[in-house]
Amino acid sequence: MTLSLGFLAGLWVLFMVLAGSRRMRAEVLHLAERLESGPTVGNLENAVPTIVADFALRNGAQPGSGLRAAQMHFEGEIRSRPDGRFRGVLAWQVSALARPGFVWEARIPGLFPPGLRVLDALVSGEGRAEVRAAGFIVLAREKGPVLNLSQVCRHLAELPWMPDAIPGNPMIAWRIGGPDQVEARLTTPDGTARAIFGFDGNGDIASVLVPDRPARQPDGTYALRDMVGRFSDYGWMGGRRLPRRAEVGWREADGVTVWYRCRLTGHQLIADARAEPMAALSSAGALG
Repeated sequence: MTLSLGFLAGLWVLFMVLAGSRRMRAEVLHLAERLESGPTVGNLENAVPTIVADFALRNGAQPGSGLRAAQMHFEGEIRSRPDGRFRGVLAWQVSALARPGFVWEARIPGLFPPGLRVLDALVSGEGRAEVRAAGFIVLAREKGPVLNLSQVCRHLAELPWMPDAIPGNPMIAWRIGGPDQVEARLTTPDGTARAIFGFDGNGDIASVLVPDRPARQPDGTYALRDMVGRFSDYGWMGGRRLPRRAEVGWREADGVTVWYRCRLTGHQLIADARAEPMAALSSAGALG
């Protein structure tokens, strides 16, 4: 009898894990499909500062094309505390090219095989953040105007992975900030997001500073903090020249504390929401 009860309990846990994973995957794919059915990139090359327009075009951007989104895969490491240890993470992301938006799903392996599943998203101006254990136990969930603005900040910071969005997103305003600096600004109903990009001697974006990004604190409140990122190892992938390595952290009084570093392992451009790329999401995509 004890063995039977244990066996049934194990089957129940397995069922819940599989059902939770399928449900989360369905939610993620629905969000991604909304991005991939959005507008196509415009042709604003003449409205963008020369240094950043040259960067985009040299890296393969096609202004005015039928592109809607980019799909990416990452391998990396992440930690939740400044003194915490890094844990491996596999991530999949879809980013809109003609408007602000992204869906980032990550899997962090744990002692229990399913580990943690993390969803970070911005769709139609609404931010969403969620952490689940074993696919069905919600550990954290966040929405609201402060998160909306924080997610717009993230989208701007990731423009080096989206060269087509630089001359293709009409919502982004650009201005020169210095000899090797350009600022991207995006105004939303929830506030204004800014990202300041630094260029190296080769004309590549090597750094980004996002001033006053809303950051969630351990007590559940938000504080405005400067986010700092670095991009390196540019190379061609999926028809675009992209930074294949990056890291991001928060600026502290004594320097920058890195909390995420990653390697780009896959990139694919999406022009038609009904096209073949969506078929791949059930395997490599969406971390199913």
